Amino acid sequence: MTGSSHHASQSQAHIAPHHVVHPRYSAASMAHSRKPTHARSKAAPAAPPTGKDRAAAARARADMSPLERARPRIEAAIAQHQAQVHEQYTTTPTPDLDADILVALRVRPLLDHERERGLFEGAYVHAGRAYVYHPIGSTFVDLSLETHEFDNVDMAFGPTDDAEAVYAATVVPMLPFVFEGGLATLIASGQTGAGKTHTMTSLNHFLPADLFPDITETHDVLISYIELYGDTVTDLLNDRATVQVRSGPQGTVVVGAKQVHVETAEDFLATVEIGASQRRTRATFKNDVSSRSHAVCAITFRSRDAAPADEDVNGLLIGGSMLLIVDLAGSERQSDQEHHDAIRIKETQVTNKSLMTLKECIRNRYLASQNTGKHVHIPFRTSKLTLLLKEALDPTSSLQTRTLMIGHLAPALADSQHSLNTARYVSNLKASSLDHAQTSVTRTTGAAQDQGATAAAVNHPSKWTYKQLCRKIAQWSMNTIKFEKIIAFKTEHDDGLTSVERKLQGIMGDMPPWLQLYQMPLSVWVKECAKQGVTEKTATKTWEQYRVAVAAGRKQDTAKSESTGVLLVH
Repeated sequence: MTGSSHHASQSQAHIAPHHVVHPRYSAASMAHSRKPTHARSKAAPAAPPTGKDRAAAARARADMSPLERARPRIEAAIAQHQAQVHEQYTTTPTPDLDADILVALRVRPLLDHERERGLFEGAYVHAGRAYVYHPIGSTFVDLSLETHEFDNVDMAFGPTDDAEAVYAATVVPMLPFVFEGGLATLIASGQTGAGKTHTMTSLNHFLPADLFPDITETHDVLISYIELYGDTVTDLLNDRATVQVRSGPQGTVVVGAKQVHVETAEDFLATVEIGASQRRTRATFKNDVSSRSHAVCAITFRSRDAAPADEDVNGLLIGGSMLLIVDLAGSERQSDQEHHDAIRIKETQVTNKSLMTLKECIRNRYLASQNTGKHVHIPFRTSKLTLLLKEALDPTSSLQTRTLMIGHLAPALADSQHSLNTARYVSNLKASSLDHAQTSVTRTTGAAQDQGATAAAVNHPSKWTYKQLCRKIAQWSMNTIKFEKIIAFKTEHDDGLTSVERKLQGIMGDMPPWLQLYQMPLSVWVKECAKQGVTEKTATKTWEQYRVAVAAGRKQDTAKSESTGVLLVH
């Protein structure tokens, strides 16, 4: 396991001692800037700021988001927390690499264009633990910062851990297992633009050095490259020909898939690059070149001493002595979809559905391995992706299997909600029950802690029933906003909804309504309210009142991996 043990020291700003002379007033700079007396006397004095100047400055401050205005406080709070983490954790736990299921998180560095936009880091890794900082509150006054610690993952990689370090910690330990007949699966997940494809491409580029020429003395190396887009499966090494995924007595077969025999490292890399270049991509709000499909690179090591392959199999048989490298399509939030056309929105819905099915399969696979005696249903056939990965996820499979999921987190604080979703998605895969996994949290409180926090938590919107939430919105809007027409409560419980209301689709999946509203951008809320004839002023005022209610006593939300405390930055 690799941690970023010196990341915090890089994040903390250096403050010069008080006796250091500012460069502007040093002797050298003063001497260099001296001009003849007569020249200085002719210089016009600086004009005092006019009313227009002051108004422009005020508008500039008003145009800054609460997050931008609070940046110094937030960065100071983050630096303080990271210093505490460094002092508390000095060693990195060693993962059990023989486990059937392993989970990891990786935080990429900030990119140049992100720094140019003024974004700053909101995710951090140290000693095998990942931390996500999440701002809450809608105004500069009530803005505070939550810190979430994910210490239940097997590995965590920070921005200073390069691709070779990730390869050494993930792929290298699996190779002996694969050569001995095992099926190893590496899966990359995360939001679009978080670095999934970069990681998986890098793993494929490092792999040949550990395979050739030695492996060719005893094994044939064959590569297949498959793309899954909804229910359509194509062969990326055969002119994007359509193929079929089927499960039968022999196991899972990708019927018609081409297997390319490679004999050298150069052949290996060329074949992988051909497959990657054929993959479906689109420009999205978060990424100019976003993979909108799932891709599976299957590398088979066929021993020359083994019995001949079954000639009845026309295509790729998912089996032993195989390494599956799975690059999932990037997930996106509803707010990101505002910028997309109908095709891209449909793509996102298809992608998110298959990702949730995969999560359910992996988590149920883990539960089945706990020997509780209870039957656990694993819905392989719900999507083509999980059907293709059936052998890796089926506890009744005759194959020896190991699966590693690497969740990728974008580092910017602006992406913290999506990073939280990814971290929860991955860490919950090894939850010991169908409930969400709990994560440890460091609680640091500012001096201005509200003495009524306990009472506020009791009256927090997350405690309200759906009907109470609807009534509250109506009250704040003077009975002009019907909340049930914007977000319907999607749950197994009736909760008094009519059949029409139950058919309404929540804009953010299975999130509880109170959290859907909290995550909804103001622009979307105003637009939805306008459909009911509500003015922008009323919609905005109602939205602000609700967010103040949430910030007043925010509690752990239904994901349960949220923090139990708040790191205040007032």
